[in-house]
Amino acid sequence: MAIALAVLFLIVMAAAQVWTEVSWYRQVGYTEVFTTQWVARIAMFFGFGLVAALAVWLTLWIARRVRPAVSGKRTTLDQYREQIRPLEKLVMVALPAFVGLVAGLAMSGRWTEFLAWWNHEQFGVADPQFGLDASFYVFTLPVLQSLVGFVLTIAILCTVLAAFVHLLYGGIGGGRKIELDVSGPELEPILATALAATGRIMKEFPRAQGNQFRPNPGLELGAPEVRVLPDRIKLADNGVTPVELGEAIDTFNDGLRVVEVTVGDTRLDLMLKGPIDKIDATQGVGNLPVVTHEGAIVPVSSLATVEMTAGPTAIRHRERQRTVTLEVVPSVEFPLEQAIEVLREKVVEPMREEGLPPGIGLRITGTADQLTETWNHMVGDLIVAMIIVYLVMAILFESFIYPLVIMLAVPLAAAGGVAGLAVLNLLYFQPLDMLTLLGFVILIGIVVNNAILLVHQTLYHLREDKMSPTDSILEATRNRIRPIFMSTLTSVFGMLPLVFFPGAGSELYRGLGSVVVGGLSLSAVLTLLIVPPMLTLIVGPLETRALERKAAMEAAAKARRAARGRRRKTAPAE
Repeated sequence: MAIALAVLFLIVMAAAQVWTEVSWYRQVGYTEVFTTQWVARIAMFFGFGLVAALAVWLTLWIARRVRPAVSGKRTTLDQYREQIRPLEKLVMVALPAFVGLVAGLAMSGRWTEFLAWWNHEQFGVADPQFGLDASFYVFTLPVLQSLVGFVLTIAILCTVLAAFVHLLYGGIGGGRKIELDVSGPELEPILATALAATGRIMKEFPRAQGNQFRPNPGLELGAPEVRVLPDRIKLADNGVTPVELGEAIDTFNDGLRVVEVTVGDTRLDLMLKGPIDKIDATQGVGNLPVVTHEGAIVPVSSLATVEMTAGPTAIRHRERQRTVTLEVVPSVEFPLEQAIEVLREKVVEPMREEGLPPGIGLRITGTADQLTETWNHMVGDLIVAMIIVYLVMAILFESFIYPLVIMLAVPLAAAGGVAGLAVLNLLYFQPLDMLTLLGFVILIGIVVNNAILLVHQTLYHLREDKMSPTDSILEATRNRIRPIFMSTLTSVFGMLPLVFFPGAGSELYRGLGSVVVGGLSLSAVLTLLIVPPMLTLIVGPLETRALERKAAMEAAAKARRAARGRRRKTAPAE
């Protein structure tokens, strides 16, 4: 009831405001202004809202489609996963709708910028540095900045959502199982190679240190097995093919599928089965009858050799080859990447150098493949994030040099992130997993803010207040050092509870928080020590060259105007 009254109150207030504006515009005779304004707002709301909602929905849909399968072993994420699973469909609709609503409201508030750009005209005055019409900076540049900010915000949001989905379903930091596949055409050499690899693995990953090991399937031949080895000469003499021999044996065992029939709305398999009471022992397989093309009935033993042996408890295939998988789960103190490297250098490569049986192959799979793939994607995300940040700053500063100075804060933040992770490991063990690595991606968009403040303020003093380069840098540093430390301390103290306070799931985001805290702290200090000296080297030459180019272009324009004036004066005389 209370919610309904609140919604009704908001609707009444909004309707009252709209009616007030309509009445005022009618009174002054500019109803079309009101119509244009609200048409632009509504169009921008639905346009940008739909784009944002569609981007978020596609991100969630793709992340769910490519999410890894959840293993049977329970983890700390299971309780969160079980709570969210019943709400998956609701989240797939509600979250994009909410993001679209917020994005539409935010962008519709910039309707004046877009309408001014849509109806703008050229000023006829060119920029002396880039040769662009002055209307570009008044109308087009604000719209481009809004569009770039919108795209960057949606891209960061989608990246965080995709990472959260993969984290929730075990795609990031979810499993530590490394699989060594021993594959080949024959079972005996596969088992021999797997036994040799098991000895090396147990030496490098002893169970006493918390490591786990399990072959899948088992290395022992514990299942009784009857093998029928066809004799091709005897088969040819009796006019029977190996396929027909196999079908005859299947008929007296599980049955032979002849055809699929439809009974009503149900499809059934029509099976051909022999009398199963004729075989009361495994040795009776050799007495099963086989009918030749000439109509003679001969036993299986006259066409093939029947052997009693032992076989594997299960048959596992990878890429159409028999495979025995050796599963290794290193201890928590053993970094996963280091464990993969040890397995490759101490087990796989020595066995390959000593020589493997013909047709036998060794391949590291499981989490190793996922780690490599995720690492490659994360490196790509780092590069893309740096490129986007650089291009945005190049647009804002209208220069490709000043963003390079600002980007110096990124390696400083990376060093601080590594230092923060090292300090955290003094208190709690925290490996460099994919979620922790995501903290470095987040730092790229945060740590450049301090350098942006310094560069922007320096250029303001230099261009607007006509100060010298040295005085501009000193004054900018003096004015901006207080806001820099205020924003940094606020962020750092806000993240510290995530790092040091225990709680459910704290081990998931503790590494990310330590990277962000360390990167922000070190970058705030070193940025003040590195960016101002770099500015003293480039601001003077760049701005001097820009002023000289501007003066030369103004002089050329003045000369052209004077020449046109002289031609107009001499035209009547001619």
